Formats: sequence, C-alpha cells, structure tokens
Amino acid sequence: MKNAGIFIVEDDYVVAKNLQLMLEKSGYNVLGTADSGEESLPAIEKEKPDLIILDIDLAGVLSGIEVGGIIRQKFQTPFIYLTAHGDSDTMSKALPTEPGAYLAKPFNEDTLRSSIELALYKARNPGPGELQPAEARLPREKTSYTINDAIFIKSQKRLQKVFLKDILFVEANDIYVNVYAGKSKYLVNYSMKAISEKFPSDTFLRVHRSYIVNKDKIEAMEYNTLFIDGHSIPVSKTHRDDLMKYFDVI
Repeated sequence: MKNAGIFIVEDDYVVAKNLQLMLEKSGYNVLGTADSGEESLPAIEKEKPDLIILDIDLAGVLSGIEVGGIIRQKFQTPFIYLTAHGDSDTMSKALPTEPGAYLAKPFNEDTLRSSIELALYKARNPGPGELQPAEARLPREKTSYTINDAIFIKSQKRLQKVFLKDILFVEANDIYVNVYAGKSKYLVNYSMKAISEKFPSDTFLRVHRSYIVNKDKIEAMEYNTLFIDGHSIPVSKTHRDDLMKYFDVI
C-alpha cells in the first residue's frame, strides 16, 4: 500500500532517521516521529496514521509494549514492533497487544517493506478471531491500584505507593493525567473521569475541566485561582460555587 501514512516511535535517533529515509525511499509517507511513548500517543491521535512502527524497548515512563497495548485499545491502528530482542519472555508480553508484525534489527528495505505490507494486509483482512472490536479483546492494562488510604502508581518498573493525603492535585495532560504528590509528579494512564471515581469525593474536588485538587492542601484562593504548595490552579466559573461550599469564610 504505497503512500500509506506511517508514524515512527523510536528512541534511537540514528535508527529513527534511517528508518524514515528507507520508508520515504519506498514510497511511504512519514507523518512524524517520537522518541517516547508519552510523546507519541497525542501525536498519533492527531495524525491518524495508517500504520505505526514502534520500538519494543522504549525508554521512559511507558514501555513499547505498554504503548502497543494503548494503541490497540484506543486507536485500533495496526502497528509493527521493532525489536533487537526475540526472547520468549519479551514475546509473551508482546503477543496480547496483537502487533501486525515484528521487525528485527538490523533490517533492510525488503524486510521493512514486507513487514509493513503484512501488517496492513492483516488490518484490512482480519481473521475469524479478529472481528470483534479491539477493546473487547484486550484487557486494559491498569497503571494504578487503590487501597484504603493510598493509591499505587506505576512509575518506571515499580509500583509506587502514594498516600492520598499527600496528593496535592491532579492535572490533565492530553490522554494522561499528572498526579502531583509533594515534590513528585507521576504520569498516569487514566482519564480525569476515571481518576475522579477513584479518589474520595469528600476530599478531592473538581475545580476545572483539567484539575482535581485535594481541598485540604489549598493554601489560598483568589477569585479564579487556587494556590497549592507554590502551584497556581485555575478555577472555572462552573465549579467555583460548588467549591465555595466547602469553606468557612469569616
């Protein structure tokens, strides 16, 4: 499928550049590149590529396999894993995300083109077990887990326990949220709606479409701005009246 729009997610600049040159030489349209999963997902949502080439070993908050799972669930866009590793452990983790193909490093123009055409063909001609929507087939990979007074947040390769009382506020960040707790900031693969359902409503208040705050951490308030630990948080008109109900003003 010549002229197919392809997006590259690769954290090695040299590999990404060589890949782009090969793709353009073969007649494909490179819509963009990203060197991390966090950067790639908003760009993929904007560009709507026909295919994504994804490094399975991405550095950063999200691994390549985690990004693949999100792509399959959220966008249903075919993708190819680019990998230097073919060990059984990596493959067993990658298989549930249902990549269109695997492309082993080092690769050449012929193997690149073959992998792309295979992935695009499979996307256009799903097999008998592939007809139901991707989100019905792929369980959502959770990135946070709650217990009574704390939430576990996936950070790098560990689950970090963060006490709810230490959380200052939550900020929307494209399709993620940033959770601010003390001096730390965690990127979480949850929507604002999902986060608001996990946090107790008697303590955490929605003050803006992009912000949820811990009301116990509010230090001061001007007409449309809250101040929390050196941060300025906007308050929308639609939430200001509800917010004021929680304060005794003298």
